[in-house]
Amino acid sequence: MELTSAERKFASALESPAQQLHSSAADSVSVFGKLSNIVIPPIPCSFPWDNHADYKALTEMSDAWVLAHYTNMVGVDGRPSSFAANHLIKSAFHMQATLPYADGMTEHTLPYADGMIEHMPRIIKMMDWYFMIDNVFDDPCLMGTDPERDDKMVEALWTVFLDTYVHPCPSPNPVIRVLTDTAAEWWAEIWHDMPSKQKARLSKGYCDYLEASRKQIYLSLQPKTFLATLCV
Repeated sequence: MELTSAERKFASALESPAQQLHSSAADSVSVFGKLSNIVIPPIPCSFPWDNHADYKALTEMSDAWVLAHYTNMVGVDGRPSSFAANHLIKSAFHMQATLPYADGMTEHTLPYADGMIEHMPRIIKMMDWYFMIDNVFDDPCLMGTDPERDDKMVEALWTVFLDTYVHPCPSPNPVIRVLTDTAAEWWAEIWHDMPSKQKARLSKGYCDYLEASRKQIYLSLQPKTFLATLCV
């Protein structure tokens, strides 16, 4: 028995959504089956600091400075620290400083970067120094536990940020001497063009950081007294 036109329309309306989906998928497969070469263009995606206009030049500058000053840093038991020059270079911590100034040292459009582009080498030196000294204070597994050394280092570094530093640092300890002399280098460069109030704020910030580190050292020298205080 042959269906009428109206009956065929009614039967078509009853076709399930699943059947429609299957039919649509089959059509799509047949279309893609005719394509023999699909080329997906590369997506321009990388770490932000890799996109810095002066990434290569700044990295070369930083690596040379780190190798010149931190190569002979010694860690626990007199052995080279695993956070010494080559590891500091591999970590590329210094390139974090390029994030706010992504247009480079010559032409830039970021309004808050005005007047700071020429400071990039100085800022990167500061970053290298900061990660090195922070590791000395916070990671005894790498740089050894020496509260007396660290306490004297705080005193030596205060001379830098309070403008009483005398070159070279007279400390017989090589770690203190290297970190103090390198701090004096970038400090003299970074505040050179600063207004006096800005320099004072930056000086206070580093002195506060050193004071907090000194308190941490003091507590490590008197663990029993500290624990007794907590228990009271």
